[in-house]
Amino acid sequence: MRFIFDFIIILILLLCAYWMYVIIRSFLNKKNKKVKTKLWRVLILIVLIIIFASVFFGSFIEPQLIHIKTTSINLNKTPETENIKIIFITDLHVGPYKQDAYLEKIVKKTITEKPDLILLGGDFLSNKEQEAQYLAPLQKLAENFPVFAVTGNHEFNTGKYGDKNLVDRTKLLRQLFADWEIQILDNQMIPLTIQNQEIDLYGVEDLWTGRADLKELIDYVTPNRPNILLSHNPDIILDPLHAQFDLIVSGHTHAGQIRLPYIGSLLGVPTALGRKYDHGLFKFDNNYLYISAGLGESGVRARFFNPPELSIINLDL
Repeated sequence: MRFIFDFIIILILLLCAYWMYVIIRSFLNKKNKKVKTKLWRVLILIVLIIIFASVFFGSFIEPQLIHIKTTSINLNKTPETENIKIIFITDLHVGPYKQDAYLEKIVKKTITEKPDLILLGGDFLSNKEQEAQYLAPLQKLAENFPVFAVTGNHEFNTGKYGDKNLVDRTKLLRQLFADWEIQILDNQMIPLTIQNQEIDLYGVEDLWTGRADLKELIDYVTPNRPNILLSHNPDIILDPLHAQFDLIVSGHTHAGQIRLPYIGSLLGVPTALGRKYDHGLFKFDNNYLYISAGLGESGVRARFFNPPELSIINLDL
C-alpha cells in the first residue's frame, strides 16, 4: 500500500512541476500576449505552486518536525501540589520512513526535559517484526528514567476490532524491551512512587486484539489513590469501567494526520469516538482522557497542519 501512496505523491509532484514549467515558458513566448489567457495562466500557476508546496512539505518536511506539546492536569486527589512530568511517546511507526536517526531526535528532546516518568503508547512498528531494531535509541531512555509501554494494533497486524488477520509481531520487540528494562504492561498494574507520592500505573493490551481487559485491572484499583491507565486505543473510554481510572493516556488516532485549520481531520480517525475526540485533553465526570497526535505515520507518509507530537503531561495529583 505504501508504494501506491508514494507513487501518487511523486506523480502529483511531477505533474505540477511539468505544468508549472509549461506555463512559465508560455510567459516567455512573445506571440502569446492575450490578457485573458495570461490571467488564467497566472491563476493556474498559483494553484499549481500551492499544490506542489503543500504535497512536498506535508510528505517530506512536516513529518520530521517534532513538536513538543505541554498539557497540565490536576486530578485533585491529594492536598499537596505536585508537578510530576510525564513524557508520552506513541505511534512511532518505525520502518521505511522513520528509523534510528528519527528516534535519536526524540530521545534527545526527551532527555533534555528530564521527565519523572516515560510512557510508550504502542504502534512501534509499521508492518514488520524486524522493524523493532530501529527502536534501539529508546534504550538510552530506560537507562535514565522509568519507562513503561503497551502495544498497539500495528504490533498485531490488526486493522479493526476482531480482525481475523491478527498476527503477533511482538517477539523481537518484547525481547529488546526486556533487555533494555522497558516493561510492557499487558493488562497489568505496577505501583510507582514519584516525588514521594504513590501512584498506580495500569496498562491494557490493544483493544482491537480483543484482549484488553479492564475487569482484570479494577480489582487492583485503590480508592483515593491516584492512577493512570495506558491504552493505545482511546475507545477504551467506551467501556463503563473506564471511570475507575483518573487519567487515561492514548494515541492511535494520529489526529487524522492530514488536517486543515478550522476543519480538522480530512481523513477521519480509526476510532468509534470519531473526529470529536481525535486528539487533545478531554474531561469527563470523574476522569480525563488525553489523546496524543503521535510521532509517526501509517498509510500515506504525510502530515499536514499536524506535526509529530512529543507529549509532556505536567500532572498534579
